[in-house]
Formats: sequence, structure tokens, C-alpha cells
Amino acid sequence: MIKVFKFIAANPTALTVILGSLLLIWQEAFGAVNFAVQIFFAFGFFFFIGIPHRALDIWLDQEWHKRSNQPFKKPFFYLKYILSFLFLGTVWYYLPSASIFLFLCLSAWHIGETDLKQAPYKHILWAWTRFIYGLFIMAWLFLMHASEANILWAYISRQDFFTMQIWLYLSSINTFIVTGLGIWLVLLLLLVQTQQAIVFEGKKLIFLTAILLLTLWLPLLPSLGLFFGGWHAVNAFSAAHRYFLPKERSTYTAFQLWLHVMPLTLIAVAMLLGYALLRSHFSNTQAISYLYLLVHCTLLPHQLLVSQIQKGEES
Repeated sequence: MIKVFKFIAANPTALTVILGSLLLIWQEAFGAVNFAVQIFFAFGFFFFIGIPHRALDIWLDQEWHKRSNQPFKKPFFYLKYILSFLFLGTVWYYLPSASIFLFLCLSAWHIGETDLKQAPYKHILWAWTRFIYGLFIMAWLFLMHASEANILWAYISRQDFFTMQIWLYLSSINTFIVTGLGIWLVLLLLLVQTQQAIVFEGKKLIFLTAILLLTLWLPLLPSLGLFFGGWHAVNAFSAAHRYFLPKERSTYTAFQLWLHVMPLTLIAVAMLLGYALLRSHFSNTQAISYLYLLVHCTLLPHQLLVSQIQKGEES
């Protein structure tokens, strides 16, 4: 048993696979997973790892400025988030189609940049491969749950006719899109490996494949929790932890670092729940739209910081 715990501690995404498998067993044994359980499962990943990995941004930004011999200005750090909310909130309100398109493209790039971070940053073909990889993941998660995602995009777009027409068309050819992106990705990987090869970790590939297969049979909400919380955020958190290592010796363990960001996480969750409660009393707009806006608006400055760090590590 001790060996099992040590293995999970060294490979935290193994826990994601275990939890996803248990939920799938529940689903097969007792029928469809009810909506309350889906929310509880997805929110668990969102709370325990999703928000904490974003809350690390302020310390990562400080560390990057320190290594770059530049002064860190906290007001400017917060100003980036305020401007992101103002800009992307305006786009979402007036042009929901453009907002969703930008969100999907930005998410695809961010996923590719995080999962293929060992690839050379300035290599154009690798950059394109990263983006196609991210698009494949996004298509896999949303188009393979097309009927559930229909409701999600209807809420987010406030039932914008143009947005829903595009989405319904994409849903009708979902298998073709996912298969096409998968083939395109494989061909790109084969090509780019001949130009500037990177080494893929066998264990990570196994865990990623297992998570994607689990999402194929689980509902949309748990699937999003498994990938974005149990895979993406876990790997991003581990990468952030390694970034803080001074000469391969860490001031904090990964767990201590996680505890360090929990106060900010609790504040973020309290503000989110309070805002959702306030909106439920004074507006008929679905709360899921504002959750989308929160994720979208914090993604932009988070992504810019990640790119900044990766460029600095490569140069």
C-alpha cells in the first residue's frame, strides 16, 4: 500500500485515472451519473487543483521578473487582469461568436504549449503542431459530447443564433472533425520529429490516453474536470513547482506550495459563489455564462505569463 501511495505522489495524474475509473464503474453499475454528482466531481478538480494552479501566477510572475533582473510591480500585475476582463467581457457581450472562437483558439494553444512544453518554442512547425494538438483535445472533449455541449454553448452565447448554427453544424460532423484532426496531428508529429525530435515520457502518454478514453464514456462535466483539473492543471502545477527549484533544491515541496496558495483559492471560490448568488437574485442570466467569462478572462494573462516563462527558459 505504501508503494501505491508513493507511486501516486510521484505520478499525480494516476489519481485522476483512478477517480475517473471509479466514477465510470459507478455509472456502469448504477446507471447515469446524476447531475449533482457530476457537479461535485467537476468542482472537486476545479477547487483542489484548477484554481490553485492559476493562483500561482503572481509568484511565478515575481520569479520571472527576478530572473530577468526587472522590478516586479504588483499594481501592473492586477491591471493586466482588469484589462482582460474589460476587453473580453465587452467582446462576449456584443460578439459572443467571436468570444467563443477566441476562447477555443486560446485554450487550444495553451493546452499544446503546456503538454508539449519540451518542444523548441521558436520552431514554427512545432508551434503549429502544438496548436493542432490543442485543437484535437478541445474537439475530443466538446464534440464527442455534442448533445451536452449544445446546452453549454447556448447558455454561454445567450442563445445567439449565429453561434448556435455554427455549433450545430460542427456537431453534425463531429466524428469527421475529430478523426481529421487526429490524423493531421499524427502526420505533423511524424514530420516534426524528423526535423527536431523531442523525447516523450511513456508514463505520461499512458495516463493521457487513459484520461481521454475515460472522457469518451463519462458525461461532459466530469470529463472537463478530469482533463482540465486532473491532467492540465496537475501538470502545470508540477511545472510551476520545478520552475521554483533553485539549483534543483526546492524551498517548498509541491504539497507545501499547494498549501501556500490555498488562501487565495478560498478567496476566489468565496467571491465566485457570492457573485453567482448575487446574480441569481438580480438577473435571469445563467450563472454558467459568468463562470465561462471568469475562466476566459483569467486565461489570457495566464497564457501570456506561461509563454513569457517558456521563452525565457529557452533563451
